[in-house]
Amino acid sequence: CSGALLARTPLEPLVGILRHPFAHCAGKPGRLYGVDKGYLLPMGKPKAPAAGARSFLLDLGASLYSKGIGGSSQDWFVKTYNDLGVRFDRILAWEATPAPDASIFHAMPHAVYDTLSYYNVPVNATPGARDNPLRVLTDVVSPSDFVVVKIDIDYPKIEQSLLEQSLLDLVRPALGLVVELLLASWFAAYLVRCYRDAACAQDCSHSLA
Repeated sequence: CSGALLARTPLEPLVGILRHPFAHCAGKPGRLYGVDKGYLLPMGKPKAPAAGARSFLLDLGASLYSKGIGGSSQDWFVKTYNDLGVRFDRILAWEATPAPDASIFHAMPHAVYDTLSYYNVPVNATPGARDNPLRVLTDVVSPSDFVVVKIDIDYPKIEQSLLEQSLLDLVRPALGLVVELLLASWFAAYLVRCYRDAACAQDCSHSLA
């Protein structure tokens, strides 16, 4: 590293229960904020993208387009990045829970349907495996492309393995690839209790973050 400042980028504080600040605040309607993503600050494309650069969304734990246990993600990403001037040229989505085609595709706008590859199979974290999303990503992207990666498959060992694999290579400045990573980190359940109980003496040492 040369020590030169390339950019200043805000990071979401990885503290508390990693949800909206109002999710467990006294006096606030916490149940309304449990899956609220309004506090996230995606940056969008660089101001001067390279000529011919494309935009990719890699959604691991995609659920359905407008439904999900923790709130839908596909439609949120499409709308949020659309508002930032980013229209994804291709969306690669993985979801392990079996679903009929009608449930997967019926709520999608045509523009999303035309760009989506939906893998209704579990993620395989084995390096080089056919269903390893990072293997697919490295095969289809170019160094100048803009890539958004979301990892939330509710299986910490696989999530950790993906982070330790080629994703770390993908974000190296030498490759020129711009990546925004959104990780739903897992932590010990007692942290939720600690959030409400000031007398709790535990810490955040078990957080994947």
